[in-house]
Amino acid sequence: MTNYGFFVGQSLGDIGLAAITLGYPVAALVGAVGTGLGLAAAIRYTILNSQTQTQKAQECFSAASLLMLLMSAVLTALLFFFAEPILRLLGARDESSAAKRKKAV
Repeated sequence: MTNYGFFVGQSLGDIGLAAITLGYPVAALVGAVGTGLGLAAAIRYTILNSQTQTQKAQECFSAASLLMLLMSAVLTALLFFFAEPILRLLGARDESSAAKRKKAV
């Protein structure tokens, strides 16, 4: 993040840095959801697999994969359609709003 911010700051200035700063919480949220779902599924899969419940472990894997796919689609749609209100909530104002939306989406 720091290196990326340096290069963006050199080329795009304050507007670019503001776009990165406001886009980071959105990216962190998406990453946290994916990590949480993946970790929870991995723990459950490991427990079932160690108990030699192979069928249930495979079902767990399939269900977790489907859930992650659905959650990514839902988050993508929400962030795409509600990017402007979310960015305003995070502090985006006037002239830099278009640049921030471009970075967020």
